[in-house]
Amino acid sequence: MRSDLNQTMRDHPLYDDWWRVRTARERLGAITIPVYASGIWSKGHLQGALDGFPHVSGPVKLRLSRAENASVAQMEYASEDFHCRVMLPFYDRWLKGMTTDWDARPPVEYGVRESGETRAATAWPPEQVRYRDWFLSPAKADAVSSLNDGSLVIDPSEKAEVGYIYPDPGWVLGNVGFGAGGPKDGFDPVMRMLTFMTPTLDQEYFFVGPIALELHLSSSNLDTDVFVRLVDQPPSEPGRAPTGKLVSAGWLRASHRALDPVGTPAEPLHLHDRRAPLEPGVPVRLDIALAATAWRLASGHRVRLEIANTDSSLTVPINTHLYPPRAMGEDHVHMGGHHQSRLRLPVLDERA
Repeated sequence: MRSDLNQTMRDHPLYDDWWRVRTARERLGAITIPVYASGIWSKGHLQGALDGFPHVSGPVKLRLSRAENASVAQMEYASEDFHCRVMLPFYDRWLKGMTTDWDARPPVEYGVRESGETRAATAWPPEQVRYRDWFLSPAKADAVSSLNDGSLVIDPSEKAEVGYIYPDPGWVLGNVGFGAGGPKDGFDPVMRMLTFMTPTLDQEYFFVGPIALELHLSSSNLDTDVFVRLVDQPPSEPGRAPTGKLVSAGWLRASHRALDPVGTPAEPLHLHDRRAPLEPGVPVRLDIALAATAWRLASGHRVRLEIANTDSSLTVPINTHLYPPRAMGEDHVHMGGHHQSRLRLPVLDERA
């Protein structure tokens, strides 16, 4: 029997019964065989491992690699050492009934990026994680040349809003443009978007677990897309485009903002079974999930939150989105008062 998958997807643009009967996530509890859930921070399939770990019914353990990118992850998986050291004890234990070190392994092993460490835990996220809110603020961070150079602060901010138009005439590749001096200055990753930045942090932090952004946003349109990046920014030289490493990213179409009640403020889940158009100019709350991570932020660094309505292959090399021609308008981020936009970061409290 022949079928047209692209046409079928167009016929079912929302999460309806056609998808439900074909989605493994709906039946994870029916899996009773032994499972070794393996994920990689830098790859798009990470969520499958995280979803499976707490929901399958059989014996299960979770391993999360700290590979820096997809190429490193591929080389790791292709190596003989990896299969002998990591995978073979699982196979021998459950396929041959042999005695291996599998049963002695902790339920969760996760690599911490930027540290070289692999840590153990009894659950995911680890029980020692405490969530901390950073509120979006209009106060100048004096850190980057973005559209607003806003701040992330620990107390609720004053009432304010800041916006951006799209498509931006300064974009060159996705939402990235050249520096203030044009092509001779090279690309500036934040110049044509909104940013919010913590102060310079005087101690190291370990961010371990899911990340979420509660964003209050209005648009000139009936719908809009929001793309979010979280970046580890080291000290930068005055007058130079900021550097940084991508910690996590997430995105949401505003009309799909309806939440699944099984989600949490730290890990929002969306139903995707309906569209709720925006009323132009009226703020709505968007709960945006960013990919989980385990990241060491060094002392002297900052956390940079970036917000735009598209992304770029320069800053998001995997899962880059094409910019749709229909996207033309103006969006505003609201802060303070009844619209306390905030970033929820999972901080590992090693004293707990």
